[in-house]
Parts: sequence; structure tokens; C-alpha cells
Amino acid sequence: MLNWINRSNRCQLSVEFPGFINMPVLIKKLLRNFNDYGVYMALRKSLLYFLRPVYTDITYRIYRIDVGAVELPPVQGNAFDFKVITANDDAIIRQIEGMEEWLRGRVSAMIASSGICLVALDQGIVAGFNLVSFDEGCLLLVDFSRKLKKNEAWSQQITVKRDYRGRGLATALRYRVIEELQGRGFARLYGGSQISNEAGLGLARKVGFREIADLRYRRFFFNKEVRYRRIKNEHVI
Repeated sequence: MLNWINRSNRCQLSVEFPGFINMPVLIKKLLRNFNDYGVYMALRKSLLYFLRPVYTDITYRIYRIDVGAVELPPVQGNAFDFKVITANDDAIIRQIEGMEEWLRGRVSAMIASSGICLVALDQGIVAGFNLVSFDEGCLLLVDFSRKLKKNEAWSQQITVKRDYRGRGLATALRYRVIEELQGRGFARLYGGSQISNEAGLGLARKVGFREIADLRYRRFFFNKEVRYRRIKNEHVI
């Protein structure tokens, strides 16, 4: 069984502690969600963020793909320059951290410790990226993680800028990461998305990930509850 209840300081977000709200982050989230989803979703997501120190109820769908069994399609995304960056690619890392608030100040350390970050560049602009960990898999917004085995990897974050969506870039990033993992001898790639994230789950299904479990995390002030449910007819290692 997957063990998703190992506490990890690297996965924790400051907003998870009751009594603390990072207002600059909240404002940035509001503006980004407004640009991406419109008024209703921007307000809804910001409200959930504001309430998180008091009340949280999140369910993640966990999925897995057997890397070696994936038949890679013809090369996609030729309009972009794909690159596995290093911890010293400061300009690119600053762009990535500007796209996802929770990664601010973390990307260099995550790459340097154990992981890769594949980016798609459009004349030096980061159009999208996929950050993968070889050490532990973290579930966003909750302070839980799983220690990975030697031949396992975890897709920590995949993001495509709004201006580049609808062009197959997310799919291309997924396949190119799988190709990179095949070359490094990895056997499995895991990931997770909130069940409300239809786009993220749709992308995982399109590439061939198998949905293996749900993890529901609920908290009211300091009272926490985690429930793990295996999806029927799936074998979980």
C-alpha cells in the first residue's frame, strides 16, 4: 500500500498553520486566478485559501504510470525548445517560481537534492514546465508525503502558461519527461491532482496514467483527519 502519511517539512506550506495568512500570496493568487478562470473561480479559490488556516477539506486522486511500458508518440511541441535545467539556471527558475507561488525559493534546492525540471522555452520565455522529484512525492496543500523507492519518480508540478494552452504543450511535457525517465532507468511515475481539477486528471488519463487511490484530508483548526481509499480493480504497490 502507498504510504502517504509521512510528515515532510519540504512539502509544508506556511499557510497550513492556523492563524497565518500570507496576504501578498493571496493577492497574487486572486489576480492569477482572475486572469485564468474569471471572476467566479477567482473568488472561490481565494475564499478557500483564506479559510485554509481554519478549515480544509481536500481530496486528491493519486495516479501512476509504468514508464517502461509507454510507447512514445512522434515528437510533439517542435515550436518550443525543451530543456532539463540545472540548479544554476537562475533566470529560468525565477520565471518558474513566478508561475507557482508554492515553489518560491524551492526549485533550486529540489533540483539539486534529487529531481529534474523540464521546461518548454519560447525564445527564452518559460511556456511550461514539469518538475519531477526522485526523493519523495508531496501532495500539494497538505503536509503529507511518500518516500519514493529507487526506481520511482513523482510528478510534483506541471504548469503551462495561459497564453500557451490549447496547443498540446502539457501533453508534450508529459511524454518528454517519461522519455527522460526511461533513459534514466525509472520504472514508475506517480502524480496527484485534486478531484476538482478536471484538466489535470484529463491530462493524466490522456497520457495513460492509472488512477489508483483517493486521499481525503480534512482539518478543523488543529483537528486533522486523513482517509485513504484504494480505487477498485487497481493493484497498488
